Amino acid sequence: MVTIVTTYRNNKKIFKHYWCPLIHKHGEVEFLIVDHDSRLEPLRSLLPNKPNVRIAEVKDIEISDESLKAKGVLNARDETVLVTNINSIPTYQTMIFLNSLKANDMLCPSWQDKFPKNQPTNSSYSVNKQKFKNAQNKQAYIQMYDPKILDHTTMYWIK
Repeated sequence: MVTIVTTYRNNKKIFKHYWCPLIHKHGEVEFLIVDHDSRLEPLRSLLPNKPNVRIAEVKDIEISDESLKAKGVLNARDETVLVTNINSIPTYQTMIFLNSLKANDMLCPSWQDKFPKNQPTNSSYSVNKQKFKNAQNKQAYIQMYDPKILDHTTMYWIK
């Protein structure tokens, strides 16, 4: 099984139009939404009533995005965890491939659009939850475990 960890950051439109259908389509995947401050648009009202979605609330408004995602990984139910942000949506190819990852594999998808305009570098990656406890960011994880990096799947960038 797989857990996908993403941050919410008050992006109601993206969550409703892209993440909710993904949650419905992939009932076998746990979706862990890390929420640091949804006072403007309460996340709970947007969540589908599905057993494969949870919220990990973090009360620290000043927390960095990297630390917020790390808290999500540590709260995941599954050993394989894809870490992404709300603007980076896994393609069907990526969703299917996640189940075949081994303990020392690290998926680092590229963008679906090969010639993006004004897109940031894709920062999505997968980790083994148990190993991540000792290296709580992407660079430390790579240095400590030297995983086999797989980059042949893609993500969509949504504004």
